[in-house]
Amino acid sequence: MKDLTTRVVLDPSGMAELEHLLHRLTERMTEGVEADARANWREHVETGKTLATVHAEHHGMYGHVWVGGRVWQFVEYGTQPHTIMVKTGNPFDYALRNRPKHFYRYPGIVHHPGNREFAPMRRAAYRKRDAFGIATSPMLGNL
Repeated sequence: MKDLTTRVVLDPSGMAELEHLLHRLTERMTEGVEADARANWREHVETGKTLATVHAEHHGMYGHVWVGGRVWQFVEYGTQPHTIMVKTGNPFDYALRNRPKHFYRYPGIVHHPGNREFAPMRRAAYRKRDAFGIATSPMLGNL
């Protein structure tokens, strides 16, 4: 009996086409996550500083979406109940002030109840992942 073997020859033009499709998928995913993240962050805008830091870059098969500022992690992951005190450690030195909310508290100590996580970045990534499906899906043909 004759030994049957299968020989696979990779066509360089086919590999280039597949790489092009993967780059396009990365570009669309990255832009989609950025747009969705911006929409999610708009729900939590007070000053607009954090929303202004949301941006994306994509290079080949790698895409990154960033958010910056000093408070993004508290919105993303939430906080436990905690005490907020003026930086000097003596609550009677200064009052706590939040100008956008017209909040003023003296002495400078607040027992914050914490807040739940809103996860605007993770929600954006998960939604786009589910919308695009697995990279080997027929979506590649629509790029």
